[in-house]
Amino acid sequence: MVFPRSEKKCLTVLCFSLLFLSGFLFCPTSSSPEFKKGVNGGVYCAACTAVAALTNQLSVIHNETFVKSFDRLCRLLPEPIFKSACVALGNYYIPRIVQILTKDVTADVICHAIDLCYTEKGQPTCKGFPPRGNFDSILNEAKRKIAIAQAKGKVKIQENPKSPHFDPCVLPGVRELCHLFKRVFDSHHPLVDYDNDYFSPTVDAWRGTSWRGRDCDDFNPDVRPGAIDQGDIILDTNCNGIWGIHDLLTMRTNEEVLCKDTGYQGLVVLGDSVAAHFHLPPQWLTASEIKESVFDEAPFVVGNEVDWPQLSLYTGHYNVSRWKLEKGNCSSLYLKLFNRNHCNHRDYQNLAKNGADSFDVNNILLKSLNRNKKTDQPVLLFYSLVGNDVCNHWHDFDHMTTPEQMRANLQKTLDTLDKQLPKGSHVIVVGMVDGRVLYDNLHNRIHPIGKLRGDVTYSKFYDFLNCLDISPCYGWMNSNETVRNFTSERAFALTAVMKDVAEKAKYESFDVFFLDNPFYEVIKEWVAGGHEIWELIEPSDGFHPRLIAESLTADIAWKILESKLPHVLGKINPNNDKIVEMFGNQGGY
Repeated sequence: MVFPRSEKKCLTVLCFSLLFLSGFLFCPTSSSPEFKKGVNGGVYCAACTAVAALTNQLSVIHNETFVKSFDRLCRLLPEPIFKSACVALGNYYIPRIVQILTKDVTADVICHAIDLCYTEKGQPTCKGFPPRGNFDSILNEAKRKIAIAQAKGKVKIQENPKSPHFDPCVLPGVRELCHLFKRVFDSHHPLVDYDNDYFSPTVDAWRGTSWRGRDCDDFNPDVRPGAIDQGDIILDTNCNGIWGIHDLLTMRTNEEVLCKDTGYQGLVVLGDSVAAHFHLPPQWLTASEIKESVFDEAPFVVGNEVDWPQLSLYTGHYNVSRWKLEKGNCSSLYLKLFNRNHCNHRDYQNLAKNGADSFDVNNILLKSLNRNKKTDQPVLLFYSLVGNDVCNHWHDFDHMTTPEQMRANLQKTLDTLDKQLPKGSHVIVVGMVDGRVLYDNLHNRIHPIGKLRGDVTYSKFYDFLNCLDISPCYGWMNSNETVRNFTSERAFALTAVMKDVAEKAKYESFDVFFLDNPFYEVIKEWVAGGHEIWELIEPSDGFHPRLIAESLTADIAWKILESKLPHVLGKINPNNDKIVEMFGNQGGY
């Protein structure tokens, strides 16, 4: 289980590949310096390989042509933008592909032949699948056929004078989707937020209520989850669903009677994709699972950055998932805090970001925190960066965070929080994990993309991403044991620094504690229960914890806090049953 950081401003390549498969490839324009595309075709190559492979596998399953299977994919996508992008890509590339289809042509040959994959000078040739013969000979023949078709006017090539390689994002229909993805992954504020308090009243995705409690008045920035109530006789100023007069004789309000002095506090997490619960549906990479309605939830998944914070170990707020692409029960620290005190309803902020490291916390995440020292309730805040300070795409160790940098970054974060968090808050610094658990338990297992023929192991999958220089974690997603060991050594060193800073920290607004990553205990209990470790890891990326792993982590973390730091959890509200009787689900989420 580990945690991405493909470049600080990049999503993991798996996201790109899957979204291409769905007909929607996030394609930053070639002029954009913000997104690294890797080498040898990078992101485009990986995406093409996934789509070509699945289209081929669908043709085998349904006993139909490659073209019909690609059309099948497009027809399954939601209207209008996703399907339009798929059709546009097909119109441009399929005329080339049909020229070269033979039994020895793999997805790698297809993508090299249409120039979405290529071999740069000094680089090895990247292949995701075993070749069916001499790869170079088969590829040369495929390119010859396309050249002949081009000469005869059967296919048209759009030349780019600025680059020898064509950028699919310039295609009408695809361009719109590329812009959509740039909007999704560049912004960390709600799409709908009229009063600019970072809380949204209606939308769940697009950094809305999936990420933060629902705003009950989007035209008043003083009305939002976590605010100190203003009596709430008529208006629910803290949006927890509790308002009105409790006793007409005394004019005491429900907030005063049911919530006052009960230890009200919200939950905030500054974190990475694990804190956000990154989940790439494996159905989208398994040909046998690509059926009617499999992409119906794609707009929601995309709008949430392929994250599921509403089910995460920190801010999950549904006991049972209502999404067919991520089924299961949810246990979270927020839900446990709510069950302890129903006055905490909706007071959560998930400020996690895919790929976030300790630098990003200061440069990006803290800027989206809304907590006022004077007008808001205290919070229980988790600093949860479990891998990205050692994870990146670079084939070296120089780009890892050093212990000195980690100390400075964490110290700066705590200093900033002291100026913003209300007095009585608590900060929990969570240690990093040992990511060697990934390769050790997955390397010889079959990845979903190779399920039909059993021809792609996770080891080969990791090597393919590294060859393209787009792996989210070269250090742990690596067949080289020496590299994996060094990466873990650095993670241990950074964790030691985090623990030292937390134990020595003294602040006016909050106390600070260190928590060893609970995932170690999750593994121990999981194995003791007769299960295997690989079952805890997301199948699509071989990198993140599955929903069951996140829920178990929340359970164990809560037990640790209950036994060692019970005061950070607040008191149990004796009025919880009365709140349910009077306000039901308090307006839901």
